[in-house]
Amino acid sequence: MTSVGEILRLERERQGHSLREIADSTKIASRYLTAIETDDRKTLPGSFFYKSFVRQYATALRLDEQEIEAHLRNVVDDIPASTLPGDNLEFPLKRIDPIVAESGGRSPSERRWVFSLAALVVVLGGCSLIYGWWHNGRTQAVVASNQPSSVPPPVLVPKQPEPVPAKTAQSTPEQPPPPATLGQPVVLADGQHIVLDVSATETTWISIVSDGKQLFSGVLERSESRTLQGRDTARIRVGNAAGIEVRLNGKPLGPLGPRGQVRIVQITKDNFQILAPNSTL
Repeated sequence: MTSVGEILRLERERQGHSLREIADSTKIASRYLTAIETDDRKTLPGSFFYKSFVRQYATALRLDEQEIEAHLRNVVDDIPASTLPGDNLEFPLKRIDPIVAESGGRSPSERRWVFSLAALVVVLGGCSLIYGWWHNGRTQAVVASNQPSSVPPPVLVPKQPEPVPAKTAQSTPEQPPPPATLGQPVVLADGQHIVLDVSATETTWISIVSDGKQLFSGVLERSESRTLQGRDTARIRVGNAAGIEVRLNGKPLGPLGPRGQVRIVQITKDNFQILAPNSTL
């Protein structure tokens, strides 16, 4: 009857694997794998480890688990059970090493462990001191940066206003023209033609007709002006009464009306009238 070890060995060779590859795959020492293949079960540490190693070996080769279990049941009784330390009392107790006895019961490996622990404590203490020194210096730098500077802030000298040149004795301040009253006549000199100076203080649509002739029709932008001449009569139609200033022969007509309101200014040689668009001339 073919043994468990022979089954595993033949399958491994058939698949072309080496013992090293199986050992790397299963993490089982090569000497244990060799003992399994040669059925040297005494080299193995016990029945528990033997069964475990065989199952892992079979899994690595993808063998049938039931077949391997059947073979294991036939050979597991021949393997001695694993023994725990201290179970076998036939061997005398180990004599204490004289070096260990002289050092107070501590072996050299124990003393090396103590020295390693002491070195670790020293290193941790040194790191703590270095961190404390660094943190203290950093805190002092932050406190120093937050303290007010001893240098006084610069004094800002207010800029002196530029002197306004004095007006000459001959110049007299221009008095604002009195507002025109609705329907108030303006008497013109005999034989003088109509001269209109129109200036826009806001964007305004305006139309000017004189003696039946269209002199201007369009939008005047802010600060834009027109000077137009008529003969006997003129009619001004304004879309924004508060956005236009009109001078008739150099004299201002005054406010024409409120902002956004349409006004009509009827001008003759003798007078002028400011009318609403629905008024009757």
